[in-house]
Amino acid sequence: MRNRLATLDTKNKRNMDAALEALSERLAFRLAHGFSERVIFRELFLKGLTLLDVRDEGSAVELTMSHVAALQEVRNLLHALGVPEVMAAPRCRGFGIGTAHEW
Repeated sequence: MRNRLATLDTKNKRNMDAALEALSERLAFRLAHGFSERVIFRELFLKGLTLLDVRDEGSAVELTMSHVAALQEVRNLLHALGVPEVMAAPRCRGFGIGTAHEW
């Protein structure tokens, strides 16, 4: 999994994707979509929180569409790792995302 990816599509990013794909076939490992460079990850780290924490009822952090996009990246990673509860998590808070304790 790559980390801190820019949201822009660049030639270097495409070349890295192709190289990792070829390497994964040669060395027999799976690739997962990486995390984008997002301010929310740094902000929550300073508070000792993760995106899974802010979804709970009573959380002081108000979810924005940016948070939801970042949370979807986390869900994609959990799905790639084969965590079965990811696909079965109920929807909540109007964003189509399950609560943290359900994972």
